[in-house]
Amino acid sequence: MLELTVALMLTGIVVLMAYSAYSVVQRQWVQFETSRKNMLDVAMLDMALHRDLSNSRETLKTTAGITCRFPDGRFVHYVFSGNEILRNATIRTDTFRIVTENVSFRFKNTEQYIPGKPLDAITFRGKLQEEWLPFAYAKLYGAAQLIKWEETAEHAN
Repeated sequence: MLELTVALMLTGIVVLMAYSAYSVVQRQWVQFETSRKNMLDVAMLDMALHRDLSNSRETLKTTAGITCRFPDGRFVHYVFSGNEILRNATIRTDTFRIVTENVSFRFKNTEQYIPGKPLDAITFRGKLQEEWLPFAYAKLYGAAQLIKWEETAEHAN
């Protein structure tokens, strides 16, 4: 009977150790998955913003973010809301769960606040795993587009 009690106690200790090890591994796995999802969001946002700015005909300021207008007539809207960035294409909306701060929209090195105005630079800080990273994007325009905007601005005044 004593041998059975000792065996039962040893089995209990082994099961407790196995459960503790499983708990530690599960916690690490959850942290890894969270980290992977955050890095994936940053990589996908970076890729999408670079692609949309490069391929768009023009990028305009909106009340909550930017709109990229493409040569084929499509629009892609980005909304910067502080806790996330929404990318709204015609069919679907992508959500990038990135905390942002110090979002700046510029044209010719001047801050733009008025919706409908063109942009050539977007900068902000994004938080990735308790670390703030700088993000900077640029839109290059041809001379014809810049001259057209200057003529439009002169006629408006």
